[in-house]
Amino acid sequence: MKKAVSLAILALVSILSITTVSFSTYAYNEENQLENNVKLLLNEEQFSDEEFYYELSKLSKDDIIQLGNIVSIDNNSDTNNLMPLATALAVNETKFTEDDIVSLIEDTTNNIEFRNVLVQFYAYKVDTEKNYNEEFKKMLLDNSVDDSIKISIVSTFKFNDKEDNEILKELVMDENIELSNIALKRLKNIDENTAKQISFQILDNYENEDSERVKNALNVYSALYDDEDTINMLSEEDSFQDFCITLLNDSNYSETAAFALGNLYDYEAVKSVITSDVDFLTKVCVIDQNYSILLDKLYDDINENDFNIILDAMEILPINEFYDPIKEIVVSDTIENNMIKEKGNKILEVIQSVGVSANEKWND
Repeated sequence: MKKAVSLAILALVSILSITTVSFSTYAYNEENQLENNVKLLLNEEQFSDEEFYYELSKLSKDDIIQLGNIVSIDNNSDTNNLMPLATALAVNETKFTEDDIVSLIEDTTNNIEFRNVLVQFYAYKVDTEKNYNEEFKKMLLDNSVDDSIKISIVSTFKFNDKEDNEILKELVMDENIELSNIALKRLKNIDENTAKQISFQILDNYENEDSERVKNALNVYSALYDDEDTINMLSEEDSFQDFCITLLNDSNYSETAAFALGNLYDYEAVKSVITSDVDFLTKVCVIDQNYSILLDKLYDDINENDFNIILDAMEILPINEFYDPIKEIVVSDTIENNMIKEKGNKILEVIQSVGVSANEKWND
């Protein structure tokens, strides 16, 4: 929902240059201005865009704050209500200073969803490429601040300096799993070694950790992994790949482990996913991501077992670029097993019929 609100705000940059129009189709009841404002905000479809923006532009700062607390019911807000609220903020952006917005976010008498929208509004006003307000740093370290506000801040702004690094490291240890996971992802972008070390610690103790924290650590660690890394699992030193293969058999982690193995770009890792019991779509994604690994294997003194596994992969996701090498192997003396050759011929027919082009984005 926060993402939708953020996109709504960012998509409305152009409305700030709207010229004033000399009409109003909205009939106000002067005796109940608040009720009229609520009706305005929640009945956008009754107006043209130009009319709606014009009516919103007549709202005062106090009007918008009052509306924000009414249409954003704590923890139960409808995104459809929040989006016109985001529009109202964007139209009236010049009526709010940066300090105004921060004060409203800090004010716990405001509804929590409204305060989260205001975090997005602040980012819209100042540009997320810039350093976020120092007051936000204090909020992140304040135990009295609602976790959802912290999640909005960490999700929205970029973190760059050493002080940010220390804040994120502390947030990674937070009991709120969503906040912890987002902080670790952010940390990965500015301090890979620390993010890898923290992920390692989580995985090393995975049986005693929250499953969502473990999944996030798998994703982060696999994205930063290199061949020299090892992980201590069950008092035995295994490769990270072996660790993930073990988790393939754990229903709590099988899908995440499969994607982590896909991130390793290694034939044995991909092979373990193809031959596992993970769901079909997960296999499709891993094969798509690692098609070049499988294709290279066809040209590398392929044996019958590996050829059969690659044929299995092509049953799952037929890729056009595999047609010629498979055909060449099928007609050669490399494969003696007639059943595998027959399977290869059937796969060739499948590729001709429904094959797709390799996804080149994975080579970027």
